[in-house]
Amino acid sequence: MLVREEAQAQLLAASRTDFLTGLANRQGFFEQGARMLAERAAERPAALLAFDLDHFKSINDRHGHAAGDAVLALFARVARDAAGPEALVVRLGGEEFAALLPGRGAPAARQVGEEIARRFAEAAAHRDGPGIRATVSVGLAEAGPERGDLPALLSAADRALYRAKAAGRNRVEVAAAA
Repeated sequence: MLVREEAQAQLLAASRTDFLTGLANRQGFFEQGARMLAERAAERPAALLAFDLDHFKSINDRHGHAAGDAVLALFARVARDAAGPEALVVRLGGEEFAALLPGRGAPAARQVGEEIARRFAEAAAHRDGPGIRATVSVGLAEAGPERGDLPALLSAADRALYRAKAAGRNRVEVAAAA
């Protein structure tokens, strides 16, 4: 019975984890992230960064899917490292990622987003990395009375992300106050 319980726990963990990056997947994000937001004190800030790797399809087309996978895995490592141990960094799907930053308001989260973008571009182009020019666009939203749940927070960060892409990519845009 103990072996079966352990096997079930491993399967459950695998169903919440992205195989390529080792990050939580979309299901894991909505489960863990919702719990993290619900458990935080009302006065404690939280922010969400939404990421989309710029021109990712052209990376796959030009360099092949193995190189694209290497870029995705690199971004995951950079984001996890720069966001810190309290952050929940996830791969939502394709080239889309997110980072929930408990205890950080918009100014601190913006610094994290800019640091991730800078480190990722440097690491991707480096000869010890994939050697590919790759950048990321970032949308940021801060939790508040109108954005207290994860879907609302992600929606606001996503709108800011699309503004970042429309404004030329490789930048951080902050969602307007709710």
